[in-house]
Amino acid sequence: MKPIILPAMFFLCVSLTAAETADSLYQTGLTLLQQVANGSGEKTVPAAKAFAEASLIYEKSGNDEGARSANANLYWIKKRMTLDQIEAFVGKGDSNPVTKKVEVVTQPVEANASQEYFDRAEAFAKSSATSYLLISIRYFEVADRFAGSPIAVEAQRRSLDAMQKIKVAGNTVFRPAVPLGIAEAEYKRALTSASTDFDKARKLAADKFSESLTAAQNDATKRGDLEAALKLRQRLKQLQTPLPKTTDELKEFLDETVWDIRAGSLDSPIVYNLTFSKNGTFKRNTGQTAQFQIFNPRQVNLYNYDPAVFGDDYAHFWAFGAGGKYIGTLRK
Repeated sequence: MKPIILPAMFFLCVSLTAAETADSLYQTGLTLLQQVANGSGEKTVPAAKAFAEASLIYEKSGNDEGARSANANLYWIKKRMTLDQIEAFVGKGDSNPVTKKVEVVTQPVEANASQEYFDRAEAFAKSSATSYLLISIRYFEVADRFAGSPIAVEAQRRSLDAMQKIKVAGNTVFRPAVPLGIAEAEYKRALTSASTDFDKARKLAADKFSESLTAAQNDATKRGDLEAALKLRQRLKQLQTPLPKTTDELKEFLDETVWDIRAGSLDSPIVYNLTFSKNGTFKRNTGQTAQFQIFNPRQVNLYNYDPAVFGDDYAHFWAFGAGGKYIGTLRK
């Protein structure tokens, strides 16, 4: 009987050792993760390695939920890595499974997987009711992977709700930036809201949009995508630019801006766009050029439109022309 029993006992011990090793690595990652969330950037690479190693062992042993948890944390950490940290994690020419894991985890997934990811995050939240940082991270992954979808909006709300419950050093709360697509959608909705708390909602949405633009700019810089970083910086500057108070300031503001034009409402498809110049002309994408005249910092008379009235943030204007009502939305 010994030749049969001993191999069975041997494999059992190996299995237990692997599980214990994965759990130990995961717990190490959690400790480091909390420090990263509190601002200890030097813990980012060790945390990523711990989760990557744990994930590989979990996957090999068939612990799918353990692997998903490790991968979600690794996904969040990757979003916070600088270019130097990514190089430190990967190493020069290093292609071992641990360092490759971050590439695998952050690869895009099919859009139709959004509900599956959301359901898993929800199940995790129910089973780990007080693990607010980890709950926030699980929902953050859903919001970031499927940005712009209704599920992403709900996931982002839940991520922020969980994050608001976390107390860290100095009694402050760590809050990741809202994914850019969601922040921009919230900002546009706030601009067109007719609620009694319009000013408060608009300011909150603008603050989130500003944070997200800054985070996206930093992320593009870390990736070495300087063209994207420059465009994001220009959008941020535009968002933070004081609103025009005189006709000259409005003319300066309009210079080289591009406006997407919709018929009837913001929900309508774009029918054309206009590009303004400081010299008092604007050009339609069809090639036609026409004049505009500024009456005051809020009203502009466009050729064949009488008048165009700017919204409160100068990111929208409403014009009435021969074809009816048109809404312009500032693109850049």
